[in-house]
Amino acid sequence: MAKPDTAAEHSQPPANADELLKRYSARERNFATAQLADADLGGADLRGANFSNADLTDAILEHADLSNSSFQGATLLRTVLRGANLENVDFTKVSGLLPAQLAGTNLGGARLPERFGDFDAL
Repeated sequence: MAKPDTAAEHSQPPANADELLKRYSARERNFATAQLADADLGGADLRGANFSNADLTDAILEHADLSNSSFQGATLLRTVLRGANLENVDFTKVSGLLPAQLAGTNLGGARLPERFGDFDAL
């Protein structure tokens, strides 16, 4: 009888968007420290994922469902988040995130970085 694919079987973070989506489909949620610069995850359902300390520079997360996810300490430089569901997302200690990146997103209950800046552009 085959064992189910679990997070414990993966000692390394996913190498690319396709691998991440496959592992998420197999119920894995821990993608901490993943190097996903330039990854296209637009429209993906990634609810409850852990992207702590991940590098998502120039990644596309447009219209993705990221509700209840953690991005603590992640790098979000030029990450496209337009139209994403960011409800209850933890953005504490992220780097590279600008208020304009959050335009058109659902931020209900989201935890934003300290000294985040001006939200006039939203």
